[in-house]
Amino acid sequence: VMVSEILDIFHTGKKLSTRTIIGVAGPSGGGKTYFARCLAEKIRKLGNENLNGEKVKVEAITMDDYLIQKEKRKKGGIREKYSLDRLWNDIIDINNGNPTSHPIFDQVSRVRFSRLGRFLDEKSAALGHRLSEENTDLFRRINQLTEWSGEAKARLDLDEDTIVIIDGILALDDPTINKLYYDCRIFVHASWILRLCAAIARAQEESWYKGAKTADIIEKFVFKRPEEEAIINVTYLDADVLIENDFYEKKVNSDLLELLGEVYPRLDPDLRPQYYVVHAILKDHGYDPVSIFGAKLGSINELIRERRIEDMYEEGAGMRLEEDVCRMAGSGKLSC
Repeated sequence: VMVSEILDIFHTGKKLSTRTIIGVAGPSGGGKTYFARCLAEKIRKLGNENLNGEKVKVEAITMDDYLIQKEKRKKGGIREKYSLDRLWNDIIDINNGNPTSHPIFDQVSRVRFSRLGRFLDEKSAALGHRLSEENTDLFRRINQLTEWSGEAKARLDLDEDTIVIIDGILALDDPTINKLYYDCRIFVHASWILRLCAAIARAQEESWYKGAKTADIIEKFVFKRPEEEAIINVTYLDADVLIENDFYEKKVNSDLLELLGEVYPRLDPDLRPQYYVVHAILKDHGYDPVSIFGAKLGSINELIRERRIEDMYEEGAGMRLEEDVCRMAGSGKLSC
C-alpha cells in the first residue's frame, strides 16, 4: 500500500517539488538502510509494471556518506558527527532540480574519501586486495596525505522521473525539511535489545566490527542510548508511516534454534534476545554455551531478570554483565 501511495504522489503531481523525495529515519542498526533498499526495488518493480515503456528511477542517498571522520569533528553529540547543513542544502538542491553531489564515506577505514585515496583504493580492489580493508591504518594515512587532491564526490544527475530516498538516523531531524521537502516520511523502529543482538551478529561478519567482544559492543550501545532516545527516536512523531522491524526478532529465534538445538524448547520465549547476548559472552570466553545452557538455564534466567539486560543504561554495564555471566558459568573470577 505504501509503495502505491508513493507512486500516486509521483504520478499525480502531488509532490512538493520537481522530484519525489522520501525520508527514511530510525535508530542505528534498526534496519532502515535495508528497508530503504527494499523500498527502492519495490518502487522500481511496481512502477515499471504500471507504465507503458517508461521507467521509474530511484536514487538512494545514505546519511552515512555525510559522516565526518572522528578526528575532524567538533565536540558535541550525535548531530556533530554529520555534515547536516550540507545534507539539508543538498536536499533543497534536489528539490529545485539543481545538479547535486555528495561526499563518500568509507565504513571500513572510517574516513571520507579523498579523490586520489578513492582512486588508489579502487585500483587495489581491482587487483584483488582492497587497501582500505587489508591494511586499514596504512590506507587512512594515504587518504590523509592525499587530501590535497580534493574530496571524492558521487555526482547525481536526477531528472523528473527520479524518486529520491534519503536514508539515515537523522533524516527526519529538521522540521523545515520534513514539512517543505519530503513527500513521504518513514520511521523504521526496532527495539534496543534486538538491535544489540544484530550488532553482535555483525561482529562475526563485517570488517569494521571484527574482533569486537560482546561486552565492548554493549558498552557502545549503552553509551549512545540516552542521546539516541532523546534525539533520534522522537523523530517518529514527524513520520507519516511507522514501520516495526520484526526481522531481527525472527533472526534471533532462528539463530538460537541453530545454536542451542535441544535446549531451545526450554527457553523462555520472552527472553530470547537476552539469551542471545549471554550466549555470545560465553562464546567470547571459550565456554561451551550448549552445555552451560543445558545445565544452568535456571541460573541464566535468574541472571537475566536481575541484570535487566534490555534496560541497561549505566557505563560499565557490559563489563559487569560479562563478569556475572562468567561467574555463573563456573569461574570464580573473570580469568577467561
